[in-house]
Amino acid sequence: VANSGDNTISQFSVSDDGLLHPLTPAVVATGKTPVSLTVNSSSIDVANQGDNTVTHYDAGPDGALQSIGVVSAGLRPSALEPQYGNFVIGAANAILTVPQPRDTTPGQTVDTPYLPSCLVYGSTQASISAEGLSVLYVGDANSNAITAYSVGVRPTILKRKLGVISTSARPIGLSIAPSLQEKYLYALTDDGVVTQYDFAHADTPGSTALPTLVSAIRPPQRPVALKALISGTRELVYAVTDQNSFQAYVVTDKINPNFAHSGATGKNPTAIAGVTKFLPITTTPPSPAPGHVNTTIK
Repeated sequence: VANSGDNTISQFSVSDDGLLHPLTPAVVATGKTPVSLTVNSSSIDVANQGDNTVTHYDAGPDGALQSIGVVSAGLRPSALEPQYGNFVIGAANAILTVPQPRDTTPGQTVDTPYLPSCLVYGSTQASISAEGLSVLYVGDANSNAITAYSVGVRPTILKRKLGVISTSARPIGLSIAPSLQEKYLYALTDDGVVTQYDFAHADTPGSTALPTLVSAIRPPQRPVALKALISGTRELVYAVTDQNSFQAYVVTDKINPNFAHSGATGKNPTAIAGVTKFLPITTTPPSPAPGHVNTTIK
């Protein structure tokens, strides 16, 4: 969890029942005014709006973070999504790529006709486009909409606009649970509503259909960011709120409107990210049991 009030990241492990447990150390320092972060395998990236940078971290086996570099990220970066380095959006009407510190390939910029507010990348069967490419979903800060693009490899970032999903208000957060078969897209809008969309074409690779509305909830405390994760055998949506707290919601066919767990974050949380680690199934079951899923949340 990124805490803009004290320029730190709170880090937790997640047990099978969805409970969060502080790691050691419980917080680490980052750049000025962190507003977004993303976890990709064993690396963590943080967008710092106060100094227009992205800080890169490596995570050890115990989750401890070590900074490995800082790169410039344009004007007021506001969101990150890992793919070919990082997609970054900021105050300009554009989507940027910022290379990792060890990547010598230059970053790129793709202009958009609107001000992006958030983004998420889908890469499994449920979210590939007609060209067999992955899809980037981008929130539009001006028109209460999410725009879907098929995504190619560099040097082309956005290949084609696939369509637009209408939202109840301005989208400020998007998430897809990282799993071998992505099922749902979640959108947080600035009216405090979390909306769940189903990938209607999950069983039809190459379809151009967009996710369809399933349900919506309004958490009791106003959420400012969200992240969907798999913990054990369950899908959960974690929302951080403007009350320096988090709430966890269980998803079956629909997101349960009553949160299952809650707890404290740092000061003024602005973003949440996490990674699911699938442990290999062996002939001699380890502890925990085969197929167990470990999740770390930041």
